[in-house]
Amino acid sequence: MTKTPHLPHDLQGMERSSHIVIIGTGAVGSWLASEILRQDQPVAFVDRDSTPRSREWTMESAGIVRTYRARVDTGTLQSANTIIVTTRAHHLEAVWQELLADLPGSIERNIVVCCNGLIEGTLDQWRARRPDISFYLGIVTAGVTERHPGHFVRSDQSGTCCYGALDNSGPADLPPVFIWDAKIRERARRKWLFNTAANTLAGALKLSRNDLMITTFRNHLRDLFDESYDLACELWPDWRQDEARNPARRETLWLELCQLIADTGGNENSMSRAARLGKGTGEARFLGGVAFGHSGYPELKRMTRRLLG
Repeated sequence: MTKTPHLPHDLQGMERSSHIVIIGTGAVGSWLASEILRQDQPVAFVDRDSTPRSREWTMESAGIVRTYRARVDTGTLQSANTIIVTTRAHHLEAVWQELLADLPGSIERNIVVCCNGLIEGTLDQWRARRPDISFYLGIVTAGVTERHPGHFVRSDQSGTCCYGALDNSGPADLPPVFIWDAKIRERARRKWLFNTAANTLAGALKLSRNDLMITTFRNHLRDLFDESYDLACELWPDWRQDEARNPARRETLWLELCQLIADTGGNENSMSRAARLGKGTGEARFLGGVAFGHSGYPELKRMTRRLLG
């Protein structure tokens, strides 16, 4: 493995010009910050620790390790033109109350929310509360994990960060790492479907490898996928209409899910890792827990109960 020299980004210059701020210092937020810094654009972080500080982390990709630095400071939110939220979905209301609700309306501002789960309704509420801010839905498909504290590893080279508006507005002026997708709702719903089936199974059984889902537990995965698909049709009537027009849609998505799992067969699912460490119950409620508000879906409810302990 080759390690590159440190990349000494100008922290003082960044403090003067905090145009992009990322809320969340986990794998997704760290990867996005790395990509933005590689384009020589300043970026800052915000996390639960309100003490301003300098943060250093490493990002490994294809055997190359690069070191990055950025400031962590809640004060940077006031002047940020673009705010990217990369926290867990079940933390969004706390993020809104603590960080976003009272932002000054004196500048044009874009907020991109990159969280898994059913967050369309949350963003619609935010838009109604703050019509002076442009809200976008972001979907990150890059495979990034935290191997050690402050050291992140990218396991693929094809993942991206797509974003789009929930209405018919045009794209914001974001760095090239962000790819505009006019069909962002569909992309987000497909990811919710895949995560609800795969993450619930992997987390409930604490599977050590992703490929076990399509070898040893393929029937379990199929049951969870079918129930999640039916739940999606109940949540979004247009999904049911699409299925009527394209009867092969369910099988196409099933094969896509199996291929995604196969492509990361040697990895440990993030929900599985969280469950093994005694964490992740909040995300579980945001995924499989949706089924508890509806009749039916016995396997999804059973596995979610197991995951929640």
